[in-house]
Amino acid sequence: MKLVHIEDRTHDYIYLNITFNRGSFSDTAGKEGTAFLALKMLSRGTVSRTRDEFHEELTFIGSSMRTQVNFDHMRISCDCRRDTLGNLMELVQDMILRPSFSESEFQKLKNRHSQQLQDALDSDSVVLSHFTGRALFEGLPMSKPSPGTRETIRNIELEDVRDFHRNFVTAEDLLVGVCGNISKEDALEVMTPIFDALDRTSPPPAIERPAYNRPGTDMLFVHREGRSQAHLSIARLFPKTEPCDLVRMIVANTAFGDTFTSPLVREIREKRGWSYGVDSLLSSGRQTGLHMMSYAPGNETTVPAIELGRSLLEDALEDGIETEDIDFARNYLTNRFPFSIETTRQRLLMELKMILTDRSDDYLDRYTERVKETSPEQANAAFSNRLRSQRSVITVVGDRALLEPLSNMTDIDSFREIPHNWTDDLPPR
Repeated sequence: MKLVHIEDRTHDYIYLNITFNRGSFSDTAGKEGTAFLALKMLSRGTVSRTRDEFHEELTFIGSSMRTQVNFDHMRISCDCRRDTLGNLMELVQDMILRPSFSESEFQKLKNRHSQQLQDALDSDSVVLSHFTGRALFEGLPMSKPSPGTRETIRNIELEDVRDFHRNFVTAEDLLVGVCGNISKEDALEVMTPIFDALDRTSPPPAIERPAYNRPGTDMLFVHREGRSQAHLSIARLFPKTEPCDLVRMIVANTAFGDTFTSPLVREIREKRGWSYGVDSLLSSGRQTGLHMMSYAPGNETTVPAIELGRSLLEDALEDGIETEDIDFARNYLTNRFPFSIETTRQRLLMELKMILTDRSDDYLDRYTERVKETSPEQANAAFSNRLRSQRSVITVVGDRALLEPLSNMTDIDSFREIPHNWTDDLPPR
């Protein structure tokens, strides 16, 4: 068990975060969503408490329980006052070690989750996120959505959830974060009984990563009727990189499209008014890195907005971003960083994120130093070297009237179109 602890006696408050080293990657094919349901079932009744009794006790001490499933890890988090820590840990221990897996609660959870998945289809941004991931990671386990789909949820039986809990809610690489009015010794004392009672298993298998350095552009058009505007993303994956290069890429991306004065926002939103929301995201996880532009232009400006975004990015990768924009980005990132760790809880979550994304121990402590030291030449070189040779995936969610203009765009190596409620594998390129 790895414990990350930050003591803060300022308030009578304790926050607990427990992360298991398995996630939706361990779902059986055709039963995606098993990890999601398994984690949700932990708080829906235990051997000694019904669901109502469990939540009544949790509410009585003023606490709440949150669960999160990612591709390669699962997380349970909760908080309490110092004097109710014993009550909270009794509930946490009960849900992790002795869940009841009631058939009736399982069926209610499946029905509720299936309806939530259906409701999510009403959101174009949710549909865009779903199909962007499927297109980016096509052919890899990472393309499967952690919450599953309505079809895969129907395939999951209670025994699948029991098996998942038994096989993957284990002590292997258990990561625990605790902060607040508690010493490290006390934190270890309350967590050790849970750790000791969990099974020991083999480390998870290696995860197949995407193929990199494949130039070209793919487009996936997801059509739905009655839309006057499109939601689109232009994304590229890139290999994991060292901390210095990652910070330099963050500086470059911020300068390119992550502030109101950056070129991407300036050209698409301010100058032309094509989309109110314009964003350029850069993230790096345990498996891979992602760069993604996203915005929502009207139907008549969707094609020129895509062309302009691609052109701006290619110019930035080829010719570099202006020194003035990079200087502004460095100041912005340096001045903004303290707000991301202003509370003990925020600092703890950042430190946990560093571990889960395999970043160096000094990444946070040296972040602002590295930002300040990044020259325009270093920022541009890191941005270009990592992104220029990577395949671009354009995903558009919009009205079927966009089919012809999108399919006629030049410099697109493959074009595919599907309805927004598509659940099968993507059509071949």
